[in-house]
Amino acid sequence: MGPRGPHNVNVGLKQVKKFHNLLDEIGYGSESYNVNIPANAKWSQNGVTIAGGHGQGGATNQLNSPIGLFVDDNQTVVIADMMNHCIIQWKNGDTTNGQVV
Repeated sequence: MGPRGPHNVNVGLKQVKKFHNLLDEIGYGSESYNVNIPANAKWSQNGVTIAGGHGQGGATNQLNSPIGLFVDDNQTVVIADMMNHCIIQWKNGDTTNGQVV
């Protein structure tokens, strides 16, 4: 149990479910696409950490139980953060703080 207690976890799950329903309605649900990554795929070894290294928490450079991830065509990263009860996004190139949306 987190510091906010079990009641807020249920509220968070309802919010995440609403987010998933919204994604389904606009055509971004899990049934609307499949990702096929070949077993011999080669990965580039350069990357940027946008949320991490600062421990678990509620700041805009931290996450607390992320349960969903989406990257749009503009390379904006959107994460459903269950224990912070929010959807947070990082625009391409922003490596310091996300924005609650």
